[in-house]
Amino acid sequence: MSKEGSTEAPIRHPIDFEHPDFLNPEKLDSEMRRVFDICHGCRRCFNLCDSFPKLFDMIDESKNEDVESLSSKQFAPVVDACTLCDMCFMTKCPYVPPHDFNLDFPHLMLRYRTAQKKLGQLPAVPRQLAEIDRNSKIGVMFSKFINWASNIKNKFLRKILEMIAGID
Repeated sequence: MSKEGSTEAPIRHPIDFEHPDFLNPEKLDSEMRRVFDICHGCRRCFNLCDSFPKLFDMIDESKNEDVESLSSKQFAPVVDACTLCDMCFMTKCPYVPPHDFNLDFPHLMLRYRTAQKKLGQLPAVPRQLAEIDRNSKIGVMFSKFINWASNIKNKFLRKILEMIAGID
């Protein structure tokens, strides 16, 4: 059993994509709420990525200022803001394994995104960005144009790209 503030290295468990509960919406919702509640109580990760300020603001502004007063649909912006950089897991979170809370925020975000995809709920932009093979072929063929169009100095096209593709 690990205590908070332990100097033990985090232990990364493999994701069990084959487990029958992995894509179960009720189990996923329950785990999201459990993890979000623990994160909200700790807040060590507030300055890592935009997921955490979004999460904390969302809970703080909720009816009862707790995770239970949120709807499951409100989780998506938190997941979308996660860059999967692993900084929360590797450096900040005192509740990662071997702690009893067994908290792994990045793996939970992957689980949520996998469930979205399997259930056909993945939004259009992330779905298209995930088409890596296709996108790389197009990128190579049109690299000069894409670099010119996405250049920050190209104010007009850059604004259009920011609006359409969410580039900032």
